[in-house]
Amino acid sequence: AAAELLVPEQQALRARLHHAQAALTRHWQRQQSTRTQRCDLAVLRLQNLHPQQRLQRGRERLQRLQLALLASQSQALHRLQTRLHAVRERLQQQHPSERLHAARLRLSLLGQRQQQGLQQLLPARRQQLSALARALATISPLATLGRGYALLQQDDGRVVRSATQVNAGERLQARLAEGQLRLRVEDSAGNR
Repeated sequence: AAAELLVPEQQALRARLHHAQAALTRHWQRQQSTRTQRCDLAVLRLQNLHPQQRLQRGRERLQRLQLALLASQSQALHRLQTRLHAVRERLQQQHPSERLHAARLRLSLLGQRQQQGLQQLLPARRQQLSALARALATISPLATLGRGYALLQQDDGRVVRSATQVNAGERLQARLAEGQLRLRVEDSAGNR
């Protein structure tokens, strides 16, 4: 029975020993890492303290900065030259003589188009006008007068369409194809 009591204790002791050993390993690794970092920093400090190396690094840094400055200035100059060229072109395009030339060209083209349009439109309009004149001539009272008829009007300008509109003794005007006549009504068939 005493041996059985020792076995669980032995397992617990082994687990504690394993745990302690892992903790000790981790602690040793951290200390080793810290010492390595300290050594690296010390080496860097020693290198920085050496005047020749510091001067060399300074010269290299100065060269890099000079090259970067030259590149930056070159790019800025190129951008400014490009902008200047674009502005000159725009200014040239906006110059009054250029604008005047463009306006003259446009005016010339518009004049040509107008002339062509008129040349195409005039014959069609002449045909329409002739057709309208013929239609007007057929319905015009002047055409009727030309065939021998007369247009009778009372003194107030009203057209006489019926004998019942006038009385005996009333004065009328007769319009003929050529000229006018002043008439007096003798008798009206509409009054009988």
